[in-house]
Amino acid sequence: MIIETKPALHSQQDFVDVLRYIQQSRQKIFAQINTALLARELPWTHNTIIFSRCKSAEEREYYLNVCIKERYSKRELEHQINASDFERTIYELQLPDKKLIRAKLHELSENGYLESNQ
Repeated sequence: MIIETKPALHSQQDFVDVLRYIQQSRQKIFAQINTALLARELPWTHNTIIFSRCKSAEEREYYLNVCIKERYSKRELEHQINASDFERTIYELQLPDKKLIRAKLHELSENGYLESNQ
């Protein structure tokens, strides 16, 4: 691991920048530790598949968690990665809540903002 050095502190903003840098480094280290702990719970084959085929740390952590929780076989894991399960899950999480949309539409129609075509 290469540690970047920061210049001497000359102002309060420099101090804030250094603190921000330390916080970001700390978050990265904890994410790596979490991933390592999850990886220890799976067979070598599963880890090889996940770490060779997943692009981001979030994707790797997702498949590690799902694999442990659902007890995926090697083939099921490969199927889920090929089916882009991570991308579909992220996409679904970004979709607005349908109940919320229906409630808003109902409210607008009750207030006379929408005309019904019945």
